[in-house]
Amino acid sequence: MMKKILAAAAAVIFIASCSSDGSAKNGLPEKPGSVKSVQDDIKGKKYKTNKVGTHSRFSTDTTIQWLEPKKEEEFEKKIVDESRTFQLEFVNDTAVTIMMKDKTYHGTYIVNDTTKEDEKPGVKLRISYVDEEFRLGEGSASMVTYTYVVEGMNDKSLLLQTPRSMNDRKIVVLMNKQ
Repeated sequence: MMKKILAAAAAVIFIASCSSDGSAKNGLPEKPGSVKSVQDDIKGKKYKTNKVGTHSRFSTDTTIQWLEPKKEEEFEKKIVDESRTFQLEFVNDTAVTIMMKDKTYHGTYIVNDTTKEDEKPGVKLRISYVDEEFRLGEGSASMVTYTYVVEGMNDKSLLLQTPRSMNDRKIVVLMNKQ
């Protein structure tokens, strides 16, 4: 009987010591409280990628593996280098400037918590712009929309799960306010 009580007490202590997303213990920004808090916090702000990592596609695993590839890990290094060029400037409550891979795009954004069939639940940042890489032949470039899950946010940083993945793990960027 005493073993069962001790085991139950240990389980309760373990569960209580784990936060739901682990953010407080690992120094990452906490999950946003609402769509409105994200809308209010990003408007007029500029963010630049500081760290690049990955985490599982499964919503229950929020552990981030930060990427620091060695020179010989060319594929991983390319993804990290490209992700580190990613910057967002939220001009107002709908306009955004995206800087990535030495290119600048002007687009629009919305923040919502609508979850489509293949999306992770949570607050989403949906960014739309005309991307020259999406051109069919001699026709005009296409409008694209990318969805980022807002994994965390505070007054200094923004943690986004990007639409990109590597080795069946989602790419995550920790962006610092500029």
